Amino acid sequence: MQDQSDKLCFKTESASDCETAYQKIQSYSSVKSLDLVILDLSLPPAPHLNLQSGDDLGVSIRVQFPNNKILVITSYTNSHRIR
Repeated sequence: MQDQSDKLCFKTESASDCETAYQKIQSYSSVKSLDLVILDLSLPPAPHLNLQSGDDLGVSIRVQFPNNKILVITSYTNSHRIR
């Protein structure tokens, strides 16, 4: 989906599980990079990709895009897990 205004153009993608999100993220590279990832920690897992939750997906994103901004959303209240 693409949203446009007079000066800005945004390309957004969404995924409702770790597998779909991982596949979409893998389509990006240093040439076609991500600017911001909004990550839900409670995404359904993809065990065959060794992704048990959004936590694991966040680590994968950080490895592939070390300078990318990741905004975490969650309903968890355990501050240790959020860090």
